[in-house]
Amino acid sequence: MAQENAIQKEVEKLAQHWQEFTAGDHAILHWMIKATDIALANTFVQIKERFDQKNGEWFIQLTNEFVEINSYAGDLATELNRLMEEGLAQEYEELLDDWKKINLNEAQSGFHALFIVCGEILRLFGKNFEFLTLVISPTAVKKPQEYARWWALACKIRRDYREWDPKLKLLVLDKAEKPFLAETFADNSDVALSQTPPLDFNGAARAIAEQANDGSDSGHFRVHLLDLNNAITEQNKKKVEQASVAALAIAEKNQWLDMWTTVLMTRAAGWLNFKMFDQAIKDYRQAQQIATRGTEQQTPGCDKLLMQAMLFEGTAYFMANYFEHAAQAFVSAAKKAEELKDAWIRLEGWRMASLSMEHHKQKDMAWQYASQAFAVGREMADEERKQSTLAFVGHAMLRISPNSQVKSEVKNAFDRLLGEEWLEQVEAVTK
Repeated sequence: MAQENAIQKEVEKLAQHWQEFTAGDHAILHWMIKATDIALANTFVQIKERFDQKNGEWFIQLTNEFVEINSYAGDLATELNRLMEEGLAQEYEELLDDWKKINLNEAQSGFHALFIVCGEILRLFGKNFEFLTLVISPTAVKKPQEYARWWALACKIRRDYREWDPKLKLLVLDKAEKPFLAETFADNSDVALSQTPPLDFNGAARAIAEQANDGSDSGHFRVHLLDLNNAITEQNKKKVEQASVAALAIAEKNQWLDMWTTVLMTRAAGWLNFKMFDQAIKDYRQAQQIATRGTEQQTPGCDKLLMQAMLFEGTAYFMANYFEHAAQAFVSAAKKAEELKDAWIRLEGWRMASLSMEHHKQKDMAWQYASQAFAVGREMADEERKQSTLAFVGHAMLRISPNSQVKSEVKNAFDRLLGEEWLEQVEAVTK
């Protein structure tokens, strides 16, 4: 029970803040959540997604990427309509034919389409709950400034149009460390409420780890590893050193080669946060040595840890402006990824090797490495390719193309692979 309560108490804080929101007249709730606490917010949403006719509330999470302001509400309406059709087919088949009569093409706007779908949900189930909440969680935001303007537009529509049902609520999560939508909602405080719930996921997780610690080496190790991650989050160098030394001693004593490697890589990530690049590089190199031993002894997972340590060593060199060393590390990671049939890391290794050489003013070598990355991307399935970093490879190849003819050929090749909007999208996020 104590193990459950540590997390449960944190989730209850969110429930209290939610009740504060629903007690008022606001239609939009803006939660500013620390990166370390986002898992708690996701847990709260998942609990609310379980449709229970007795609890008075129902959350539906929408994850369509944000492409542009004029189409987003319509994209959400289409996604919501699809989710409802799938859900009805599984749980309420007798309602499905009636639902399929909805024609979103008749909607006057994207928001009107969204209100049509929400209106049908409330017609079918509304008598059983007080609020229908759409959790807006785009997987990607192509144009951040437009995304903020979309939320301002949503506030205006709630203020000016009667089509917005009083039972309809929107919830959006933002980063507490650097809230992107705070100004937008501050200007619309009559419609939207911003909150920063005082959560402590790290503290709750440590309480659970302590409760589960049976005094064994594995129990102590879990606590030390958790302390290490928390110390990195808190930017506490002294605690990073203490927790890592304690965890490494246990891993070495027991010859847990995978855990030994993991601690070294975790500490190295901490050193990167502190911009202590030489220490990070040292740990990543040692992690490779331990992971290599693990691979030789067939310890599960050590082959992938070795590949990741190679990639991160390259990142450390890159951040320290040791571009030639970075390129070598990234090439090693790409070759290991080819061995392990990991197309994502393989592409990323060649891409970063190219970028390193570009920074090192070695354009010929940068072009060769970028060409290797392009070859990997070309082998990917269409959906996998579009989710990868291949577009950034194309952007780089345009920069380092030897002449206008080659540049035109590069543009045409990437247009065929990624669609004609790829360059505009990359430039929007690299400005």
